[in-house]
Amino acid sequence: MIFGFGAAAVAGFLLTAVPNWTGRPPIHGLPLASLALLWLAGRIAISFSTWIGAIGASVLDLAFPAVFLFVVMREIVAGGNWRNLPIAGVPLLFLVGNLLTHFESIAITETARSARDWASRRSCCSSR
Repeated sequence: MIFGFGAAAVAGFLLTAVPNWTGRPPIHGLPLASLALLWLAGRIAISFSTWIGAIGASVLDLAFPAVFLFVVMREIVAGGNWRNLPIAGVPLLFLVGNLLTHFESIAITETARSARDWASRRSCCSSR
């Protein structure tokens, strides 16, 4: 839900805000439709991951945040609006978080266990 709906909400906001910040025209037409279809392909891939496999679903699902990060970076750099460059960290965090989630599902890492252990240590040690 975070990487599906949340990423779409963030993308919608940034696709509106970045052109206002940079003074560049917003993306529209085929590039915008391609980005939307890429997002949809990721959602469909996750839904059918049993049939296409975890790696195939991961590749399709990670395509949207990677391409969206590229689009945001391209617009900020092309507009020369360097003070808004840190906003590219938002799609970067979505990409990294989604990547770690897929690594977990493919059994490359154990990020969920590490996060759970860290959270339990924090809650035990910080509560009074």
